[in-house]
Amino acid sequence: MTRSAHLEWQLWARIKLDISYSGKGRYVGLHEICRTRDELNRALLRSGQCNLTIKIESSDVAMAYRLHEEAFRWNDLTYDLSKIPVTVEDALFGRGSNTHVMSRLAVVQNASRSVSRNFTNWVALCRPRQLSYVHHPGLCDLKALCVSRGTSSGRWSILQKFEMVFEYSRNVPRQEADANIVLNIIRAANNTLTELVLKHITCLFATTPVMLSNVTTLTLINVNGWWNFIGNSVTKLELDPFSAIPGQRSILYPELVSLDYHSGDFSMGGSIRAPKLDTLVYRRTGKSPGGFLWEDANGGATPSQTVAALTPKTLCMHEVNVRYADLIRGLESLTEVEEVHFHSSKLRAGFLKPMADGRRARPLLPRLRTMVVGLEAGGGRAEGSHGRETYTLLFENIVAARRPGPDSRLKPAQFAQLRHLEVQWSKEMNGGTTFFLSDESVERTRWDVQ
Repeated sequence: MTRSAHLEWQLWARIKLDISYSGKGRYVGLHEICRTRDELNRALLRSGQCNLTIKIESSDVAMAYRLHEEAFRWNDLTYDLSKIPVTVEDALFGRGSNTHVMSRLAVVQNASRSVSRNFTNWVALCRPRQLSYVHHPGLCDLKALCVSRGTSSGRWSILQKFEMVFEYSRNVPRQEADANIVLNIIRAANNTLTELVLKHITCLFATTPVMLSNVTTLTLINVNGWWNFIGNSVTKLELDPFSAIPGQRSILYPELVSLDYHSGDFSMGGSIRAPKLDTLVYRRTGKSPGGFLWEDANGGATPSQTVAALTPKTLCMHEVNVRYADLIRGLESLTEVEEVHFHSSKLRAGFLKPMADGRRARPLLPRLRTMVVGLEAGGGRAEGSHGRETYTLLFENIVAARRPGPDSRLKPAQFAQLRHLEVQWSKEMNGGTTFFLSDESVERTRWDVQ
């Protein structure tokens, strides 16, 4: 097979089964739509021998059987458990394993019933490398995924990525039982697991430490007992804590480079230690008492001062709605930041003025070289073109202070040379983007919330 032919076949390797599709288009979202077995045969023929990315919206048994015959080519398989009956699922995974090349990713969405026995057998025989599962604890259980004795005990032995999302449920006993099954899967896959995503597991979870030996990417969103997941190899962490760590303890992530933090309604200052942290993305400020995540109030010389428990070089803050005085106090301790992004933020003049003041006892972000600001309406009393003029003057003052000319009275050591200042104006300020300073060598990284 020539390289060009292989690439052409790859273009037809995305297949979506949807027997109820009534549109006229043959392709939706980069997938070829198959409503009948004949259309599925056509798509499979066009894909050659390429690995398949499959999404099942709805299907009949005949199409599921046909797709099973190509199971050795499955690469990614996604289906909504609430939309396909057990008979279709059995046909998809039944009649023994045909998967000589193991599926890399299985995505089970909206699991409002238990998976079929054939799915369980498929997992035991084929051992997926990645599993993503959206579960309804109040409607079914996870017993089919249990790690049991015998041949099925190794079903998770090559699992590399595991994602488990719990939908809301008041059935606390069932949620606790399911959470224990999740823990057993994590422990069974400990030697191979490199990425772990857990969301909305709010029952008492992981009451003792869970060592994540090889996990490098960790996501813990609204997970009770999140602090017991110990990852000494974690380099990327997304954290929306269910609660503060009991006993005023702190968690050490010795290899952490990137932290994406969702601010809660409780104090987390000094709770995370990460000596290698490079990037801190900070979401939803305004409700957390006791300062910001990076602040260590116990380390300050006076009660009004703090020192930084975290020292990132890049800081991105979304929805900055705190008092500007609190923001100033918090930023005073971040002396290592070289790049800062403020998105969807109501930054007032009271904050921007000190950014241009090099004579403060604790200058704000003295090493800053790149600044990107996305202004939101309501940041000040002045709106429209008049407000834009006011803010333009403030940003020009920041440029003058941080990139002084030869006649400036500022000492060079007070601020690093600012290279890039970009402002994205709100609609109320007539929109658009202004580059007060532009440096093409600055990496065009965007930290917008998806």
